[in-house]
Amino acid sequence: MERSVLLPESYRFYMQLQNRNALDRLVEQKTPPPSLNWNELKNFYHAQFSFQVTQYAYYLFLREAWEKTWGDALSQAEGLSPFSTQGDYDSYNSDYGEKVLLAPADVWDDSLYQLYRRRNREIWWFGIATVFGPDALRLYWYCHDNAGEDVSRKISLVSRYWEAESGEDNCRETPIPLCLLNTDMHTVPLDELYQAAVHVINTL
Repeated sequence: MERSVLLPESYRFYMQLQNRNALDRLVEQKTPPPSLNWNELKNFYHAQFSFQVTQYAYYLFLREAWEKTWGDALSQAEGLSPFSTQGDYDSYNSDYGEKVLLAPADVWDDSLYQLYRRRNREIWWFGIATVFGPDALRLYWYCHDNAGEDVSRKISLVSRYWEAESGEDNCRETPIPLCLLNTDMHTVPLDELYQAAVHVINTL
């Protein structure tokens, strides 16, 4: 059975460049301009609410995609335990200032990730995000030891699934062509991303 996730209609609308630019400007406008009249004010708040619905749909999309890739792969792993509350992370090390329980707005601005501890030796980030130009869905991961040293680059992986160089913030990322998105797509296939996740877990 094919592993897949539905791409929300509201997010497909956002993926179109002209719509994305308009919605991004809307989000930056936190309060209505003083020049708005009675009817325009209603439209302004309707647009704000519609954008929040889009953010939530996107959050659910990434949650499901994460579960069907990282989540399923990690269910086969031994020695890894998730940080299930914000307190779990804060009690380990508050210097990073990371969130564990991400809100839809956090996911929209950045990505969706979950933190795991491996036998009290290493901390692992397992994440998923979208990128534009070309549009794609990507997995990423990062790992550091208890001394804070990045060990991500020391792990050798198949280039079909993982780029050799660390990406932004030293994360290892799946190649963009592994899971391309487009506005005509209703269902996103996840088989390749799942195999990429399994490949990482099998190296532990």
